[in-house]
Amino acid sequence: MLVKKDNQQQKKYRLQQELEKLFIEEWGGPRSELALVYLRQNVIPRLVSCIITNHHYLENNTFLDILANKLNTEFAYPPAFAEGLSADVVNTAIKVLGRHETPQNHPWHPWEVILRMLTIGKSINDIVEKTCFSESYIEVFRKKYLNFSKAAQGEGEWSDDFARLPELGGYGSQLIRFMEDFRRRFKVFKNYYARLQAEQVIFDLELPVDAGRLLRLLEGMYHLEGRFTRGEMIRLLTEKTGRAVNQCSGMLADRDKGEVTELIDKLIENHWLVSSGGSDTKLFLAPKGARLVVPVLAPRLAGEIMEILRSNKSSRISCAAELLMGKNPEVVVHVIKQLVQQQDPVVPVLFKALFHKVSKPVLLEIIAGCGELGGNTAAELLTGALQHRDSMVRVKACQSIGKLGDRSFYFHLIGALQDKVPLVRENAVKALGMLGMQPAVSHLEKVMNNPEESPSVRHGAREAISQLKAAPEKNRQGDPLT
Repeated sequence: MLVKKDNQQQKKYRLQQELEKLFIEEWGGPRSELALVYLRQNVIPRLVSCIITNHHYLENNTFLDILANKLNTEFAYPPAFAEGLSADVVNTAIKVLGRHETPQNHPWHPWEVILRMLTIGKSINDIVEKTCFSESYIEVFRKKYLNFSKAAQGEGEWSDDFARLPELGGYGSQLIRFMEDFRRRFKVFKNYYARLQAEQVIFDLELPVDAGRLLRLLEGMYHLEGRFTRGEMIRLLTEKTGRAVNQCSGMLADRDKGEVTELIDKLIENHWLVSSGGSDTKLFLAPKGARLVVPVLAPRLAGEIMEILRSNKSSRISCAAELLMGKNPEVVVHVIKQLVQQQDPVVPVLFKALFHKVSKPVLLEIIAGCGELGGNTAAELLTGALQHRDSMVRVKACQSIGKLGDRSFYFHLIGALQDKVPLVRENAVKALGMLGMQPAVSHLEKVMNNPEESPSVRHGAREAISQLKAAPEKNRQGDPLT
């Protein structure tokens, strides 16, 4: 490892020397002492960093354009001068570094990297840091894509249709074809956004795997977490026996064991998987690993659960609950959201089975779901949640009741005005305002006029009173006993 690192340092030093020679001797570089210092301390180190980062692009024509842009915008070389110089810089780099073992020669690839990072929300500064491309090039590219997306709306499906648009003049057929292809992928490929995020993880960590297999690995970890140690997982992924124990069995059997070990270790190191250390420690999905795979997993799990719930099996509730109990909270929370969207009256029955058996984040999502679904079972769960020992559960219950607007909770909310936690009382007064029941005003006035009450609760009571008094007459007739 040290020999390899020393060799890299030697190549870096040699590249610096060769580039300095190129600038000074072949391109008649700067003559003044100040300009020479700037060349040696600023221009060449940044060029070397860019070249080493993009070694795989040294024979890529798009990268040549990007490098010329960098020389022009960052170091003030005239465009015609920068174009010729960039070619010589690349040729010098190839002589020193050699050709990359896996070169990326496709002209679209550098654009893919930029647009992927922009799409998943990376800032221009982040992209500059990771790619060493110039800020100017990335910003111009971003504006071009936004302009293309606007121009492409309602137009034909193929690049020939777009090439004729005057607002896309100067883009060139290659760039137009790439942008249309990228735009179409969101229609053609399911969960393409998740795939882009996976590709970024691979790019950042230099993982020896493709996006599809990384997503399948993390999806498999959801089902297997807590069952295998690091060593057992590596053996499972690389086994070639043909014995499919589960969906991860032999997934990476075509890869060298060292590569798979590197993959798992990098995922643990960078908090995509969790292992607390030790040979017997089991692997779990880390929160960000779970978030990456949620768009793939959640709809599939929700569909499977709904199929079970709508079946005639006597054990359908317990079978559906089994798929969620003890599973990764990040994923289960999103499954709960998907189930709520079904607006099926059987869903609260499943929630009842899960109520005392899930983690706090999942329980809070279940209570929020009850506020969306309503019905007798949801009301029963919300009533129980108002008495829960955890104050955040009681807060969420008040919020859900307010959203639901169920007047049968009137007396429960009046009782919640005596809760020992101010945040619960604050949400109780807000919920009373949302119920639209005039008798609540007298209770709210007592809260508002209580000098010992929290300012936030008194303020909430004042707003709830205003809301009730401003409500239409038909909503102010409610009798809490009916």
